[in-house]
Amino acid sequence: MNFRRLALCVPLLFALAACASEPPPPRFPDISFKGEPPILLDVARVELVTTFQPSFAPPEVEHEFAVPPQRALENLCKDRLQAIAPASRRVARFTIVDAKVVDTPLPLKEGLKADFTNQQAQRYDGQVEIRLDIYDENGIVVRTATARASRSRTVDQDITPNARDRVWYEMSDELAHAADQVLEQYINASFYPYKR
Repeated sequence: MNFRRLALCVPLLFALAACASEPPPPRFPDISFKGEPPILLDVARVELVTTFQPSFAPPEVEHEFAVPPQRALENLCKDRLQAIAPASRRVARFTIVDAKVVDTPLPLKEGLKADFTNQQAQRYDGQVEIRLDIYDENGIVVRTATARASRSRTVDQDITPNARDRVWYEMSDELAHAADQVLEQYINASFYPYKR
């Protein structure tokens, strides 16, 4: 009887040991722009709005990210854009137009050779779009800048959940920083006299 109980417990012990050997999920810091110099705008306030609405359904996966692209773009607005004319009635409006990442399964080859090959199984396509508008005292848009960025990454069929989360985090970071660079170039080039 004791031997039978022991035989039933052995598979359970192996399963518990396997679970215990898996590393814990990674913890990623927020994607911030606080190390970048502020962009000083001659407006009374900066408004943050979004017209992007995540679907929370396949094939979109950005809502599963530790730091979704949308949050990284929100941080871009809060960390970099600074209103310096509180007495004016001018307003800067930062709009998040797009911030999605689409998961596309890739076809896997079959055959003996394929059985011994770690194939690329998923492709993640991310795209972001932001717009910055300056409204004058009469509510008329006097300056506009639009910045877009896209990134694609493929992962192999044996990727671990932790490694996949790392890829997603890197995509959010790259998308937001690429959009930030494009936006700053437009502001520097055409936002005079509304940029100090």
